[in-house]
Amino acid sequence: MTEHSALPFAFFFLAEYGFILLMSTLTSILFLGGYLIPYWNHLSPLFESFALGVKATFIFFIFVWIRASYPRLRYDQLMGLCWCWLLPLSFAYFILVLSIIVAFDFTPFSPHPLMGALAP
Repeated sequence: MTEHSALPFAFFFLAEYGFILLMSTLTSILFLGGYLIPYWNHLSPLFESFALGVKATFIFFIFVWIRASYPRLRYDQLMGLCWCWLLPLSFAYFILVLSIIVAFDFTPFSPHPLMGALAP
């Protein structure tokens, strides 16, 4: 008798940490210089791979550390946060962006203010 009910959770868990590893690697490539090390030129590919791995591991550690440090919200707290704070904040931001577009006449159908000479 083998229990297979934990397999979906294992797949979910592996996918979650795989995503964290992917994001850590992309963050280190895009924002930390990838395999490059300052003041070092013409390194071997093995050392460059090691440098990228160290940077990705550092970001992975920071991500997991922050994630484990904060307490998880209960379902009712999460719904209260979303409905009472995040939804009105997103509506306010939407109205702010529309107000700026209308106030400065940045509508898509009008010419850009700096290109007034090219407008008909």
